[in-house]
Amino acid sequence: MSNRVPFRHRLLPGDVRIHLVESGSSAATPLVFLHGIGMDWRVWQSLSRRLQEFRLLLVDLRGHGQSAKPNAGYGLIDYASDIERLMSDLDLSDATIVGSSLGALVAIAIEPEPGRISHRVLVDPPLHRSRNRRLFREILEAKRSGDGSQSPEPRIAAALRRDDSTAGRLIVDYMTETWMAAAPGVLVEALEPSEGFQEIESALGAIDEPTLIMHGDPRQGSVLTPDDARLAASTLPKGMARYYSHSGHAIHATEPLRFVADLKAFVEDRLTANTPSSEERS
Repeated sequence: MSNRVPFRHRLLPGDVRIHLVESGSSAATPLVFLHGIGMDWRVWQSLSRRLQEFRLLLVDLRGHGQSAKPNAGYGLIDYASDIERLMSDLDLSDATIVGSSLGALVAIAIEPEPGRISHRVLVDPPLHRSRNRRLFREILEAKRSGDGSQSPEPRIAAALRRDDSTAGRLIVDYMTETWMAAAPGVLVEALEPSEGFQEIESALGAIDEPTLIMHGDPRQGSVLTPDDARLAASTLPKGMARYYSHSGHAIHATEPLRFVADLKAFVEDRLTANTPSSEERS
């Protein structure tokens, strides 16, 4: 018997067509996954086999993957409007939104119709700053300099290797592919002055649903410090912060078993606050 997870690809029509992949039980509780900047739906692919009891919707944000790539329109309100439309078009109810990095900011920004969302999970949201402005500039310059005779692909791959010398070949190959596919406007918007916590704070304070903030160790690449995570959680009416001492930015990739266990427990309202470790307190 094959262990291969079946994926069903869909392209939602509209002014900006949005590509998504569905998996799991179509009649079950929906989980909507939003990837980080420059990535696509496949960042969640390895987790999907452990979540087949849910209805999984793995989304390509506008400008990414197989979704439409307009020349402009890459602010949080644009991404959020797409997800609100998706939830309405698919008539989702009691869905959990899981967003990583940029996807986490989109998860904060969305304001769907009542009853559409039950929980929100924010994976290392960059509340204060873009994760890596230098890398973004290098990739944008490479994409702009590419022409018919010279592909920007080698320059993008080299920039990714300089950014993280520990990344293996398969990871670099995947990220090079997804950055090649991403629209330049994604990077242009990301390099604009970012919103500070004061601007995000009002959005956090307006979220009614239980919201879990997952954050890792800044020494390993997490963009959210423990103090920032606790402050954000306290701003949320129903917020909780959870620390992953062995992770940096991509908690779902470095601690997948704990990520899945905590996600399931949170959706089922069984997750309790964890005691900060010595690493977090330092």
